[in-house]
Amino acid sequence: MNKQQMHALLSIVEKIDVLKGLTADEVERLLQLCNYTAYEAGTELFKVGNPSEDMFIVLQGKLVPRSRNGTVLGDIRAGSCCGEMGLFTGAPRTATVTAEEPTTGFRISRADLQLLFRTDLRVHIKILQNIVSLLSRRLATTGNTIEEYALRTAQLEDQLGLGSESDEAEIDENTEERDAEDEESEEEST
Repeated sequence: MNKQQMHALLSIVEKIDVLKGLTADEVERLLQLCNYTAYEAGTELFKVGNPSEDMFIVLQGKLVPRSRNGTVLGDIRAGSCCGEMGLFTGAPRTATVTAEEPTTGFRISRADLQLLFRTDLRVHIKILQNIVSLLSRRLATTGNTIEEYALRTAQLEDQLGLGSESDEAEIDENTEERDAEDEESEEEST
């Protein structure tokens, strides 16, 4: 790869969350282990339940992850990656990922990444810090989504009058206990 191609590639790679903070030399070593891959729209990259042997870094295009039941979980665009969770945990794929449009990027295998980690501790630390940051953001987003769904579910249950009688009985019981405590406090203060 000539200097101009490397410079162009580095300008793209520096925007990729998982690779932030790597020097040009570190990126070059990493890219030597990667396989540049192009996918046509509709191509399946990963299938839910399959072993996690590699991750994919999107340079251009769009991928769509789907749950086991086919629910779209979002999209994965240029500068993002997929497959990294299973790559680091060894767990099977948690989603089926398909190219929504023509997509290009780099695949890196677990074996190659582990080789790089064993030979370059700085790269290992930087990439793991980036992965932790990425997964933390995803976890926070997921927590917020769950909270929104729970709130919306409670609102719909209230609108439809589906609050359970045991919930209402518990609320009444708690209210009675507080009222009794308040009365005792008033009697003690007088």
